[in-house]
Amino acid sequence: MNKRSDVLSGVRNPFYLNSTITSEYITTFYAALMKVGGVPVTFSIQIQTFFLFMSVYILQFSFTYRITGNKFASLLSSLAVILPGGFGFMEWPIYQVRNQKNVDYINIISKNHSIFWGHPLVHCLLISRTSTLSLSLAIFTYILLESKLDIFAGISLMMSSITRPQNGFILMFFYLVYCSDFKKVLNNIWLGPSFKMRIKTQLNEYYVRIIMAILNFLIYFMTNIDFQKSSSMWSKSSSNSSAVPFISFFISCYGLHFFGFISSCNLKRSINFIMTLSLYYFCGWFTFQSLHRNNFAIVFSILSPIIISYSFASYGRFYNRLKNKELIGIYDAFLLFIFIIGATSAILGFENRKKVTIVRSTDNETDLVEWVVENTSRFDVFYNKFPMRWNPVVTKAGRQLFYGDDNMMPYLIENFEKNKDMVQTIYYKNFTYSDIDYFIYVTSDKDGKDIKNNHRKILKLVYENDKYFIFKNIVKHKDD
Repeated sequence: MNKRSDVLSGVRNPFYLNSTITSEYITTFYAALMKVGGVPVTFSIQIQTFFLFMSVYILQFSFTYRITGNKFASLLSSLAVILPGGFGFMEWPIYQVRNQKNVDYINIISKNHSIFWGHPLVHCLLISRTSTLSLSLAIFTYILLESKLDIFAGISLMMSSITRPQNGFILMFFYLVYCSDFKKVLNNIWLGPSFKMRIKTQLNEYYVRIIMAILNFLIYFMTNIDFQKSSSMWSKSSSNSSAVPFISFFISCYGLHFFGFISSCNLKRSINFIMTLSLYYFCGWFTFQSLHRNNFAIVFSILSPIIISYSFASYGRFYNRLKNKELIGIYDAFLLFIFIIGATSAILGFENRKKVTIVRSTDNETDLVEWVVENTSRFDVFYNKFPMRWNPVVTKAGRQLFYGDDNMMPYLIENFEKNKDMVQTIYYKNFTYSDIDYFIYVTSDKDGKDIKNNHRKILKLVYENDKYFIFKNIVKHKDD
């Protein structure tokens, strides 16, 4: 995706030695955990996911508490930010709907009812640590802006842009205007002592944000990600059949939180409300990637904290004025009701999607991984043909792969002494045959069968099951 900057594009994945494709930093981070610790990818991902979820929970609690001053509302907000949803749960009693494994009550409710959106857990947080980190950075930026720490907020903004440029681009607009009193700014410009002095005064107040926003825009520009106008999200989903599609779409995504957010327009932070609403519909019209629906991840990571916090701030605006304990208890129950209605669709959808059975590995993969872990070093390199992309040697054993699709490999190995120079130079750049420790083939592959039957002088068969062959490079491991 990045054509202008190697730094901003990420870093090369340490598991694929001859690939020039870069990965996002967070992806390579848990890949490094696998390589160093020798642990499977599922374990290393769980570690990061746990800490990222904890950061989102703590930051959202702090952000909402700063706005509302209500601990109970802040507690509910910190949970609601990862479980927003509409009224899809109302179709749960229908057996035909409940019996469909692909129904998540947010994106897909039934065969004829779909929303151009996504489930916050199934389609975003649990499959993308990048989105979770971006959500955490966005909330942290808002807290810093609330604290008038514009420089640190700008640094957090740039970190968000490096993590996911699309998210940083949207967050940049918030950074420019967050908590700004434009009425006061206009009054100072029109009623100040002189026009030059009035402009200078306002620039002195906002120059940090302007400079940081320009730097952030340069980061976005260097990533070479262009947004394009598309047909609106609500026109592509079931919301299009309603009387007011663009409002119905918002309600289908956030339910009661939509009404709470709309009623927050008369709070002190009206500029934040206007910017959130504008950017929400901007993402509904313009796309930053080939699949427009993926814009929901941008909205969820950047705008949801504002929508949820302002919703609870609106619903709980009279909470701090109450003195009667019975009334306070009733108000707490009301806020809990708002949370339950908002989270039910997401929870039911997550539970229903858990019914989908995905076979991650068969007994052949499990046996292969156990053998690799017990009999090879974590620094050993495996040769892998292109058609076998999800290799358990990487995904579960944490070993390094060299990808190749060389049809001449069996011939070159058979005539190794005669074609030694060809073998040594056939690999990418300076990577040679002698750098590979093991060759892995599927048993159905013709090359693998040929090597097994004919080339024992160069490669030694050290492992075999119903699906895989593993050959050891005797040239490199002469003493074994």
